[in-house]
Amino acid sequence: MRITESKKPFVILLCILAIGVSGVSIVRHLIGPRTVYDPRADQCLGETIAHECGTLLNGHGEVVVLCEVGGKFKNRVSEARMEGFKRGLGKFAGIKIAAVEAPSESERMAPGFMEGVSEKFFLQAAAAHPSANLIVSFLGVPVFAQTGEPIDVTKLPKVVALNLSPVGRWKELVEQDVVSAVVVPRYDQKRSDLPKKGDCKTMFESRYWVVNKANFKQMEDKLKQQYPMM
Repeated sequence: MRITESKKPFVILLCILAIGVSGVSIVRHLIGPRTVYDPRADQCLGETIAHECGTLLNGHGEVVVLCEVGGKFKNRVSEARMEGFKRGLGKFAGIKIAAVEAPSESERMAPGFMEGVSEKFFLQAAAAHPSANLIVSFLGVPVFAQTGEPIDVTKLPKVVALNLSPVGRWKELVEQDVVSAVVVPRYDQKRSDLPKKGDCKTMFESRYWVVNKANFKQMEDKLKQQYPMM
């Protein structure tokens, strides 16, 4: 059948739609079924970190949290961790959250952001809340500059940090007691084998380790197997 000039635009539009639908179908086939995010593991991570804070502060004090909740780059993972943290902290009536600090866009774009929190961002958060007894960082350990004016770390609050980077100076910070406790991921189990249900203790311990100055020597062999760059 011959297509008249008036019908050509309509036919072209139909062809474009058909190609688009086919493309989406191919992508869905290659990627497979969409997985639904389950927040429980991240909530348990936040809850366990809260328990660590409660122990370090003996149930009393002020906490400043560094995370992406409330900032421009908030995401559901950060929100789930913060939800669990608040739930866990609720068991310690004497501890309150003094502030939640989110990184700026320029902070996120700075070199080394994936390794942890910059010295500038960390010190600004500490200075802005001088009554804080502990800083919790869901963004990694503080990354102090190798040069410049010395920092008296004894005047800083205690630090508990989630460290997802396989590199960085977190070992040194733990040994020097600059960071009181660091949570690091375990790599000795397949992700598909990790429990999806159960109590928070099981969910957390199958995915992470808590490392501090007291247990570092005990865990050193395990850590070296999974963090060879230590």
